[in-house]
Amino acid sequence: MTEPLRVTPANADDRLAPFDLTVADVHQRVIVPGLQAAGGVSPLAPPGASGRHAHDGYVVGLRGLLLPRGWVAAQGDNVARTVHRERQIAIVVAGGNEYTGRVDGANYLTTAWPKGSRAFAGAILPSQDGFDSLDISDFDWGTDQADGGEWELWYLLIHPTSDEVRVELSAPTRRDRGGFLRGWTQRIVMPSYVIGQVNLDETTDRDDDGRGEPDVPVLRR
Repeated sequence: MTEPLRVTPANADDRLAPFDLTVADVHQRVIVPGLQAAGGVSPLAPPGASGRHAHDGYVVGLRGLLLPRGWVAAQGDNVARTVHRERQIAIVVAGGNEYTGRVDGANYLTTAWPKGSRAFAGAILPSQDGFDSLDISDFDWGTDQADGGEWELWYLLIHPTSDEVRVELSAPTRRDRGGFLRGWTQRIVMPSYVIGQVNLDETTDRDDDGRGEPDVPVLRR
C-alpha cells in the first residue's frame, strides 16, 4: 500500500528534513536564484528564454544546496535528477499546474506540461495492489519498474503567479494518457514565496526532457 498523503504546510520543515531542506532553503536558495536568472535575460533573447533560465536557476540552486550534503547529479538520460543514493531519493524540478501548493489540490494536481517516458526511469513506484479502488487502466508505471527501481521519485513543483510562487515537493505515481504526472501519494506543501514587481512572459520554453515548461514572473535586477 502507498503511504498516507501528507500535505500540512505547518510541518513542512519537519517533512523536508529527510531531503536536507527547509522552507527557507527552498525560498532563498532555489526560488530567488531562479527568478533572478530569469530577470537577467536580455529583452533581445528569443521567446521563452526567461523561463528556461528560471528553470536552470532552480536546478542549480537546488544542487548548490544538496551536493555538499551528499547528493549527486544524475542526468545520464538528460532528465536532471538530484539523487541521494544511500537514501534512495531522487528529486526533479518541474513546473506544476495551478493546484500546486494548494492543500485541497491533490485530485487535480499535475505537472504543468506532459513528461516523456523517461520521467519514471529508475523510480521505485507503489505496487498496483495499493490502488484496488482506482481505475488504473490509463496508468503508466514507468519503463524500469519491472526491473526494480533505484530511488523514490519526488518532484519539486513550482508554480509562479503575478504575486507569489507556489511550491511543493511531492511524489507522483503515474503518467496519465496525456503524459501529465499525477497520482500523488505524498505532498509536502510549503508556504508560498511572495514576490514584488514581476514581469510576465507569456511564452513557453522547454524543460529537461524536451517537453514544454511555462515562463515565469521574473525579478528585474
